[in-house]
Amino acid sequence: MNPNPDIDFAAIIGVDWADKKHDICLFVSADEALEYSVLPHTPEAIDAWVSELRQRFAGRPVALCLEQKKGALIYALMKYAFLQVSTLARQLKTVLESLKQFEIEIESRFQAHQDAALFSSLPGAGRHLAPRLLVAFGEDRSRYQNASQMQQYTGIAPVTERSGQKRWVHWRYACPKFLRQTFVEWAGESITFSYWAKQFYLQQRDKGKTHRVAVRALAFKRIRILYRCWQENTPCDEARYLMILKEKGSPLLN
Repeated sequence: MNPNPDIDFAAIIGVDWADKKHDICLFVSADEALEYSVLPHTPEAIDAWVSELRQRFAGRPVALCLEQKKGALIYALMKYAFLQVSTLARQLKTVLESLKQFEIEIESRFQAHQDAALFSSLPGAGRHLAPRLLVAFGEDRSRYQNASQMQQYTGIAPVTERSGQKRWVHWRYACPKFLRQTFVEWAGESITFSYWAKQFYLQQRDKGKTHRVAVRALAFKRIRILYRCWQENTPCDEARYLMILKEKGSPLLN
């Protein structure tokens, strides 16, 4: 998208700004290539970056698109004549208004769905994650023969590989990334709202697992429990699950 069709820009740069660094996406008009980089928020780094742009594009105009109207980065870039700074505040306002309408429609459709009560009962899901989890499972209860298939499809289950006497486990790469992120986000949120989930997370951290690994392990267990609720069309009952853990003598309750 050219922010000003009347100007032949050598490149168009999108900037996702932050306090300490800025993520850069540079679109080169000549070959339509995309380049990504990170720019530290220091006067020296910004000057060096701009000088490189001026030399690379021989002083031709370069469009710079940011979502902010003002700020230290904009003030630092305004002094360079060949940079055409364009803020996206107006466009973002339109997008945000559209997103509000989408949220209203999603909420309406979710509440009208026959499985709304089931997914609304999930600890930590809330109004944003509950609809995403419903869509992740869908309506066809014959689609997955067991929870393991769901864990594998969403990328929550790791992959085990073997070669000779060697064996290693790694992250599952081939999977729908947004679905995986949905379950990871829900697992992370559930730690605050579920006693056993918090204990499981702390248990994983005590074993030396990183935060992300511990949350993914929790997501693995969450899918297994939710799959059972989904198959039986029964809302999640944390109290009942705690009773089951107690009967089994689970270390999570010690």
